Amino acid sequence: NVLASLSSSAGDFLKTPNGTSEYYEGFGWYGSIEELGVTGMYMLKSAISDLITFSGAPVDPGSTPIDLGVGWNWIGYTPQYDGLTDDALASVTTGAGDFLKTPDGTSEYYEGFGWYGSLESMSPTQGYMLKVGDVSTLIYPNFGPDDYVEGSARQVVEKELPLSIADWKADYHDFEFSGNITMSIEGREDSDGDYIAVFVGDECRGVAERMYFPFGDSYMYLVMAYSNVVDDEELTFKYYDSVRNEIIELNETIEFTSDMIIGNGFNTFSL
Repeated sequence: NVLASLSSSAGDFLKTPNGTSEYYEGFGWYGSIEELGVTGMYMLKSAISDLITFSGAPVDPGSTPIDLGVGWNWIGYTPQYDGLTDDALASVTTGAGDFLKTPDGTSEYYEGFGWYGSLESMSPTQGYMLKVGDVSTLIYPNFGPDDYVEGSARQVVEKELPLSIADWKADYHDFEFSGNITMSIEGREDSDGDYIAVFVGDECRGVAERMYFPFGDSYMYLVMAYSNVVDDEELTFKYYDSVRNEIIELNETIEFTSDMIIGNGFNTFSL
């Protein structure tokens, strides 16, 4: 019923950390996932671009707790309006290194400062992977339409890449797995408008622009790298110097591992 609006075809696939369901032509969805709930996150593999439309009564976030275990948790977002990540996760027992991600954004918890990264807010219809070091219970606030004001958080807007690196693009829809690398450029001065891209061979697997890290008064490149294998792919790096309009191939390599977290704002992976 939940996926009835989709034009599903044979081989379309749905999964959670502990269950799956597959679409069988002429029969429908079948597997260990027989129901969908609002507190979990789901990964759906579709053969075509499509749109899920589903109507119902909004849930009450305050009476819908989400139990968190140590490690990765696949969570839904129950409020009806956007909320700042710091506010949305205020009920969680947090510690340094706790991590939040979607397919195209991340935020890390810094002790004494709070959550920081490209995910400064959380939104309805999104699913999230949340990595925590302690067991606790997540209870979202019941955000209203005025609790999140446009501009109250730093908005990360997707920009057109410079012409020289216009082919540095990776569509997360093409990949099942991801990992995060927080990097910095050493040995030369970098500038706003510089980029670092991750490659496997000649294929771009992720790109990030230079961003400011306020807690350390420094700069970093927060890259989400993608793959269709759990591990063993070798990642290489290229750097775009916007002042010189120059692309530089870097010497360092990293072996991809699904859900890896390498470096952070205080301890970057130096290139």
